[in-house]
Amino acid sequence: MLVQAFDTPESQRADFEAFRVALRAREIAPLTYKVDSFSGPCLYLAWCDGNVDFREVVLPSAPQFTSEKSSSML
Repeated sequence: MLVQAFDTPESQRADFEAFRVALRAREIAPLTYKVDSFSGPCLYLAWCDGNVDFREVVLPSAPQFTSEKSSSML
């Protein structure tokens, strides 16, 4: 499970940090955290402040759904 904040105003970052601290999430990469007390499913937290360098990246492990495939999954 991934909790993420995309294109969120920097002013709300303090809320994200408080949430992360409350869950005792540890940093595993810049602005990416894992909550070790969750094991099934694993819980990750990430902050993305809207930097276009990150918003336009498609991760190779992310499933690519066409509208036909996604509607058939419902």
